[in-house]
Formats: sequence, structure tokens, C-alpha cells
Amino acid sequence: MPYSLWIASPFAVELGAIALTIVTLSCLALLLLLTIQALKRTRSAVDWVSRYSHTQLQHLPDLGSYPRLFVLLPALEEQAIVPATLDHFSRLTSPFLCIEIVVVTSNLENVRREQFATQISGPTTANLVDAWAAQNPAARVRRLHDPDFGGSKATKLAFATSVLLNTESKSDSSRIVFAVYDFDSRPSANTFTEYLARFNSEIPAPVVQQVPHPIGMEIDALRSPSLSRLFAIGHLERSLGLETHHYREVDAASVHTHRALRGCMGAGLFIRADTLMMAGNFPPDSDDIRLGYRLDLLGIKRETLASPNWVQPPPNIFALFKQLRRIYGGVYSSFTEVRLFLTANPHLRASTPFARAVRRHVQDAAIGGRTCLFGLLVATAYAGQPISIATALSFFAWGTQAFAFYLVVTQARKFSIRLNHPVQLRLSPCEWLLGPFVRGALQMIFPISYIGGRLWAREDIRTGIGKTPRLFAAAGQPFNATNRRNDGPE
Repeated sequence: MPYSLWIASPFAVELGAIALTIVTLSCLALLLLLTIQALKRTRSAVDWVSRYSHTQLQHLPDLGSYPRLFVLLPALEEQAIVPATLDHFSRLTSPFLCIEIVVVTSNLENVRREQFATQISGPTTANLVDAWAAQNPAARVRRLHDPDFGGSKATKLAFATSVLLNTESKSDSSRIVFAVYDFDSRPSANTFTEYLARFNSEIPAPVVQQVPHPIGMEIDALRSPSLSRLFAIGHLERSLGLETHHYREVDAASVHTHRALRGCMGAGLFIRADTLMMAGNFPPDSDDIRLGYRLDLLGIKRETLASPNWVQPPPNIFALFKQLRRIYGGVYSSFTEVRLFLTANPHLRASTPFARAVRRHVQDAAIGGRTCLFGLLVATAYAGQPISIATALSFFAWGTQAFAFYLVVTQARKFSIRLNHPVQLRLSPCEWLLGPFVRGALQMIFPISYIGGRLWAREDIRTGIGKTPRLFAAAGQPFNATNRRNDGPE
């Protein structure tokens, strides 16, 4: 029978309908399985954090048992939140004489001020930090100034660690710890207590990761509906289910050399100086994610801190896309980093490194995969089923995702209340409608954005080398379009 006639035959049509039905039901089953797995991980992480994030020191050990701990805060045009940030960190670190806060500024802010004087005026971040430190001499805050005109977060961190290690050259580098935070980070009250409590009974891992959760209090100041807010809530599923629950399982495993490569998170990273130097310091183009790949290739043990780190979501869609381009630039660098790092360190015998990089991307694409499955389910349902059945299947699939999104929002509210960081997360009907798929849809867009970013660089002095603007809520000012700091074209 000619091919064209076979295609048109009733048997072929019936076979095609059966195939479409199988694909539709398979997508539905897989969608439900992935959703249930994600919700179980999220719930488990919330319970673990709520149970173990209230660590208290029963007694203060001798100061000699503590490491020298430097809290590194890279800063670029953070005038709106300098007092709030330094007040918060000094309050957390004041009980411990071994901790010093180090704010790292750079010449980039001065260059931007000189070239775009009509847009940027008033005191610099460095001026405000120095003034705050002068008014609070007991707070143990110092400022380092990076002469680099690039002034990215990674270059600031590499500069600061080099300077500090030079000044502490007589100290054992295994007794020096760097804690890296974003300037808008608000780690919970027990953060440093929980970390230092480990020195009471045991030596902690060389790398301890505090997970950043993007539901800082400024999330309620974002406009509604807000793509940034929906993405932040959607990201909570990842920060709890993957970065808290799954990474903690990997930490506890006796053998994890075949697991997916993990990136570090540069907002809440505790790393020993000797370990950082072993990994070649902070990579110049990605301070956290590529560093995590190196640590896994070196087989460095990690642990997860229960106390959460609250970070603020981007204030608008332009800042969101700018931030995600930087993040996915690190995520998609896994194969390049494996190749370059193993070439530079031929003595390493990392186990299946490229296969682990593949697993990294498969793991990272889980939420986007659910969105793809939903789209495929709807397409095959309408192609192979009566309209009424296809509509029912589509609504059922959407309902499962909407219910999962509702549970994540509910968990986020409970999570924040239990940890004395209450956020309201009042969502509009439009946000409830689109929320289940926003993060997955953006996750599918960013491979294209990453390729475009590699081909056409968009960051320069005007855009601040990836600078993400802040809300003014932290400075007690309402957020609106007129008082948002001008960061140049986004």
C-alpha cells in the first residue's frame, strides 16, 4: 500500500489516536508523580528547618575553639539599605568576638558617578559605610576598597579574601572562615549561633551552605500582579525541595561521587580559607555556582545550615531578567567549568564529571519540565480526544498544578511565621491563575537568553556589571516608579 494511502486509512487514524491517548495519559501520570515528589520534598524541608533552626549555645566555649570568621558583604550603590544591613549583621554578630563584618566596595561606583553624574548623586556607599562604622565603633565593621574598575561581586570577593589572608598570614588558614552574603541578605537570628555551635562538639565541614529564600519582607511591597513575586514564590519550591532537602540528603550520603554537580549559593556561603584557595578562589565570572562545581569535583564535604537566609526578590521584571541571566550564566557553565578545571588540575580523578554535569541540568529543569509536560498534555489531548474530554483533562492537569502552587504559598506563609519573619503573600486572581507555570516558563526561556548573552554582551559600566536595583522599603520609603534608583538601561 502506498504510504499516502496508508496514512489516510482508518487503521492508521485509529492507531494515531491510540498513540496520542497513551502520550496524554503518560504526561498526566508523570506530571502527577513529579508534583507529588516536589511537594513531599518541600514539606520535609519546612519541617526540618522549623525544627532545627533554633539552635542555642548552652555555653560559650573558649574563644580559641572558634575560627576567625569574616562576613563579606560586596556592595555597589547600596545607599538605600546601608544602615539597615549593617544594623542587622552587627546585631547578629555582636555576641561573638571572633566575627568581623567586611564591606567590599570598588571603583566602579566612582566611575559610574563621574560618567553619569546627572543620574547618581549624594554620598557613596563607601561614605555611608564609613560614617556608620565611625558612629558604631564597637560593631567590628571594616571596609575594603577594590581598585578594580569592573567591580563585579566575584572580583570584590577575590580581592577581599586575598587582602584578609595577607593580614592573617600568621594564622592557620583552616581556622579562617569566610561567610559570603548579598548586601540585601537578612540571615535569621540564629545563623551564626548555629554555625559556631558546631565547634562545641565537632569540626564542621569545610563548606557549610545556608540556603537563601527569596521571600524577604520586601516581597509584599511589590506591585500586584508581579512576575518577580510569582517567580520568587515559585523559586521557594526549589530552595526548599532541592537546595535544602535534596542537598542535605547528598551531604549525608557516604558516597556521592556520582551525584549531580551542585552549585554554591553566594548568599549564605560559609567556606574555610584553605578550601577556597584549593578551589582557586572565587571564579571571576561567577562567584558561587561555578565554585560549587569545583568543590564537587574536588570531593569537598558540605553541610546545610538549618537557619534560613531571607533575600529580597528583584523589584521589577527588568531586574528579574538581569538577575536570572547571571544565574543561568553560571548554571549553564557546568561543562565548560568541568573541562577547564580538570585541564588545570590533571591530578584530579573526578568520577564521571560530564555525566554529573548532565544530571545537574536534568535536576535543575524539573520545574520547567512540569510546564513542558502540561503543554504537551494539552496539545495531545485536543489532537486525539473529543473536545469535552480534552478540556476535562486540561482542567484537571491545571488544577493539580494550581493546588500544588497553593500548597507552596501556604507553606511559605507558615514557614515565615514559624521563623519570626512573617510575609503576607496576598495574591491577585491573575497571580493565582498564572503562578503555577511562571517559573517553569521562564526556565525554558533562559537557555535562549543565555545563548544570546554569550553572543551579545549587554553589561557595561552603565548597567552596573549586573547590578540589581533594590527596593526603597528597607529605608522606610514607599516603592514606586519615580523613586526607584536609576540603574541605567535594563
